[in-house]
Amino acid sequence: MSIDILKGEEEARALRLAGTSCSETTVLAVSHVAGCALADETLRSLAVGFRGGIGATFDEGTCGALSGAIMATGLAMGADRKGATMAAKEMYTKFKDHFGTVCCGQQNRGRDHCLNCCLVATRNALEILKSLKTDC
Repeated sequence: MSIDILKGEEEARALRLAGTSCSETTVLAVSHVAGCALADETLRSLAVGFRGGIGATFDEGTCGALSGAIMATGLAMGADRKGATMAAKEMYTKFKDHFGTVCCGQQNRGRDHCLNCCLVATRNALEILKSLKTDC
């Protein structure tokens, strides 16, 4: 399967604008594009606790969009635990470099900003998976 980054961004945009939480948006968009076979309800269940900065801690928690993208990347990489850890670190660094923080509540909150977080996290995850030619 080929990783289509634009398709992932389009799906993330549609999910987020439909009211899906950031963590669920990115885990779904990345998983779908990477070809993960898990059901959407399972993916949503994995991601739900990461919404609003891990358990809605906002000012203290890591951005749910980043958390969801990292979860989906781990799923796509399967048994490659070292590779998945390195990919997570790379996503964390890219996200932090882009926004200046990974903390949900330290960013300018609001629907538009959350959409941007989802798009950046989705793009970063899919770029990494594409470079590794990895899919579920």
